Amino acid sequence: MTNQPGPSGAALCGKLRLLVFAPALLFALIIITTRSAQAQTLTVLHTFTGGWDGASPFAGLTMDQAGNFYGTTAGGGFGGDGTVFKLSNKGSSWILTTLHTFAGPSDGDLSYAGLVFGPDGSLYGTTIFGGQPECSGGQLPGCGTVFSVKLPATPCPNALCPGTETVLYRFTGGSDGANPGLGALIFDQAGNLYGTTSNNGYPNTCDGICGGTVFKLSPSGSGWTKSILYSFTGGSDGNAPYAGLTFDQAGNLYGTTVSGGLYGKGVVFELSPSGSGWTESVLYSFTGGNDGAGPFSGLIFDPSGNLYGATSYAGENNAGTVFQLTPSNGSWSLETLYSLSEGTGPYSNLVMDQAGNLYGATLEGGPFQGGTVFELSKSGGGWAYTLLYAFCVDPSCNQGGSFPGGSPIFDTHGNLYGTTFNGGTSGEYGTVFNLRPPPTVCKTRFCPWTETVLWNFTDRPDGANPGRGDLTFDAAGHLYGTTVIGGSYGGGTVFELAQLPGGGWRENFDFSFGEQISDGFSPWAGVIFDNAGKLYTTTFDGGYYEGGTVVELVHSAPKWTENVLHLFQYGDDGEWPYGGLIFDQAGNLYGTTTGYAGNVFEMKYSGGAWNLGVLYRFVNGQYGPVTSLTMDRPGNLYGTTETDGLYGNGNVFKLTLSNGAWTYSSLHDFTGGSDGGVPVSEVTIDPCGNLYGSASSGGAYGKGVVWKITP
Repeated sequence: MTNQPGPSGAALCGKLRLLVFAPALLFALIIITTRSAQAQTLTVLHTFTGGWDGASPFAGLTMDQAGNFYGTTAGGGFGGDGTVFKLSNKGSSWILTTLHTFAGPSDGDLSYAGLVFGPDGSLYGTTIFGGQPECSGGQLPGCGTVFSVKLPATPCPNALCPGTETVLYRFTGGSDGANPGLGALIFDQAGNLYGTTSNNGYPNTCDGICGGTVFKLSPSGSGWTKSILYSFTGGSDGNAPYAGLTFDQAGNLYGTTVSGGLYGKGVVFELSPSGSGWTESVLYSFTGGNDGAGPFSGLIFDPSGNLYGATSYAGENNAGTVFQLTPSNGSWSLETLYSLSEGTGPYSNLVMDQAGNLYGATLEGGPFQGGTVFELSKSGGGWAYTLLYAFCVDPSCNQGGSFPGGSPIFDTHGNLYGTTFNGGTSGEYGTVFNLRPPPTVCKTRFCPWTETVLWNFTDRPDGANPGRGDLTFDAAGHLYGTTVIGGSYGGGTVFELAQLPGGGWRENFDFSFGEQISDGFSPWAGVIFDNAGKLYTTTFDGGYYEGGTVVELVHSAPKWTENVLHLFQYGDDGEWPYGGLIFDQAGNLYGTTTGYAGNVFEMKYSGGAWNLGVLYRFVNGQYGPVTSLTMDRPGNLYGTTETDGLYGNGNVFKLTLSNGAWTYSSLHDFTGGSDGGVPVSEVTIDPCGNLYGSASSGGAYGKGVVWKITP
């Protein structure tokens, strides 16, 4: 179930294919206290909903002196084009504030880069697309921007607290380059900004995504003046610099390109100021062998002047490498420190602690295929690898997130913080996470987690038998869910659990169904919030006609008041809404009923009331969908049935909106054999538009399968 969906993975993946899949890069070097190589405990600080708070954070975080975090999301926000956000610690919880929502053609779209603080205290960053309707040659949707966000002058109590955004430069796709945003900007001491574009520039002698530039933005009066320091040709000098840049103490710039060089596998380059221009030198050309290939990440220096970075593939296990470049007598020699095997392709910068240990994140792979966070520590004359955390890609275990794209960062206590592009309790919009070392040394490769029971239900008055729906956090970190039975009147409850300052949890409230015949009975689904803090859910039974209800709960201290939005009547509107609800970006509700053949319905607010319309009625099977729907960015709906389809074993379906009408298509009809049968899960969409779910029967052993459908 998704709450207030933003851009779907499929929509984002379409843009990513244009640029070669690569996340943002962050810090040049972070020095912290030494940490021990141990398994970590993960805490989710925020799960993105795809609504006003954004969706899919790819870059790492930036921390201010007060311990607040700042970052960007690639999607979500009011227009689906991404956001700039702030996370502030309030006691035992974290509060997310949206500082800016991007608006595509006007100020940018798809921010993959981390943020950097400028001398004026404003945040600076880039977007890959947007800024103007089209690029040179008619390319859509714009060539990207460089922007700043001035923080609000006074603390803002609301979740939406706009700063002042200024577009410093809009790329045209000509000689000035196109598509920045995979590496964070850097400042020099004079207040000038430096960055890279992954595409175009002049001369551009290659066909497709290639070339790229290194650029400089200098403040001049009330604006900024842009100059190109170097344009890559796509040949031996390198091709497509996705990463950010690093200064040395003499003012030379260092970076990487994904391809090009002597072997076409990427380079490490240096730009040195010479007279009125800059001269490029290739320090190393990757061969694609044990030295790795395709360095998407940037470089960091150690105190001795050695450079460290990572490649995204090749190496001994074809999963990328971590390397060191050492200067000697005017040249540089490369040493492969480690060939990765438990994660695939570090795309973000490494970070280093005071003892010289290296930390990084892999976007994919690992034991659970959702990416990893790892440490390389000096051991004797070599380097020892430790897997600190493995993210999970499967919906059944990805509540902590999956696909960590950006660099991890440390707080002053040695805890790691980062973001995931996908996963979380919302299913697909990503998380902000914290990793803490265990209190004792763990001598095994994987350390078991400690489970804590937050609440034991007693039946009355708090309810019994929690439903099938997901738990939901509010902005204060409180948990909300439903129970199917129990409560004051036996009809189930909606409950809230709040964490106590000294540890432990308490139940703040529960709303009990069954007091009146109209308010419904047995809420099997979870709850979702709207932007005003109202709760919405369905009840499987009850109401005047015993067909279930759609209800809204409005907080009016100290209690919640129920409004019944719809009473199902067994007829054309269906009965028994077993699954939960989702919002679209316009605030309309969508859900399903399972009885009377079942249907997919939409609810719109108009004239002071909610009105239900049926988008599709199932006619082939005995029962319709029993799970919540999933919506992609264009607004298409996806779901499953348990007994519909050609073979009576359920199917995966899609509803497509075109010219005001909805068209139904069955994407897969389960046979009950090797492909599985009776799908019981919601549909999950990955960044490339593939669909995932599970079926409860069939398969090689008749015990069910996990399935994937590829468009």
